Amino acid sequence: MKHREPVSRIMSTDLQTAHRKQNLLEVADIFEKHSIRHLPVLNGEEVIGIISRTDVMRVSYGVSKVDADHYKNFLQQLEVSEVMTPSPMTVGSKTSIKEVGEILHKHRFSALPVVDEGKLVGIVTTTDMIGYLLDQY
Repeated sequence: MKHREPVSRIMSTDLQTAHRKQNLLEVADIFEKHSIRHLPVLNGEEVIGIISRTDVMRVSYGVSKVDADHYKNFLQQLEVSEVMTPSPMTVGSKTSIKEVGEILHKHRFSALPVVDEGKLVGIVTTTDMIGYLLDQY
């Protein structure tokens, strides 16, 4: 197994992002349309947060059992900034895959934005890490 490969080898670069004022219905649609679970939240080019499908599900748990219209209306009332994890930990594209794995494991994260010189260049998830490990065998 190669221990010093950079995370740029496995990160996703076809990025979808959110902004802090975006409503959760729009975010839920992005998750569904692109089959993803995490969105970096940007203010210009700066990563100011991260939001996950689980975050949306958590705040809407009881409401989702009522009816579809009520659920959609509820999600339209909430903004990303109310639910996101602010100031997420990030890594650079040259960070080793091993180090990223250690960070994900230690902090129990499911995703990390990849930032170079203050600009979002990718996102790495536990799914990317598992794919990498499977490729090694």
